[in-house]
Order: sequence, then C-alpha cells, then structure tokens
Amino acid sequence: NGFLGFWEVVQRLPVLDAIVLYDEKSYYHASKALLITLQQLGFFWKTIATFLLLFPTTLLDYLYFGFAKRRHWFAIGVSCNLPSIELQKRTIFE
Repeated sequence: NGFLGFWEVVQRLPVLDAIVLYDEKSYYHASKALLITLQQLGFFWKTIATFLLLFPTTLLDYLYFGFAKRRHWFAIGVSCNLPSIELQKRTIFE
C-alpha cells in the first residue's frame, strides 16, 4: 500500500528527472533526497551533507539539476552497457 502512495507522488512531480527517496514517512526529491542518502553513507559523506544543509533548498536544487544536466562531462569514456541475455533471464522486470 505504501508503494502505491509512492507512485502517486511520482506522478505529481513536475518532471521525473531526479532521484526520489521514500523512507516510509516522507518522500524526498532531487537535492534533499541526495543529502539524506549522503547522511547514511558514513562520517565523511555525513559531514558534507550536514554542511550542504546550511544552504537553501532552492540553491541546492539549482546546483543538483545543473550537475545532472552536465553529468556526462564527468564520465568521459564511461558508458553503461546493456545487460547480457543471461543476466536478463535472471532479472525480474516489472
């Protein structure tokens, strides 16, 4: 039932071009979802997330979407391959 609520929230988002985090209490989108995820990764990332929380969400979202738009600049020569047929057979797609 909570998962259906997730899709209802996703459908209300203006565009689905960012990460969405659902933690059974709330839904987070874009920079807020990223910061909450960083806080779960350990001391170094938690420190960075805590520092970034000092800035307004509007600014963080602007930076988030700016980086997302140009993310391919940072991954020169790196690409995601399609899964092999053997891996596709072992994966459940819904």
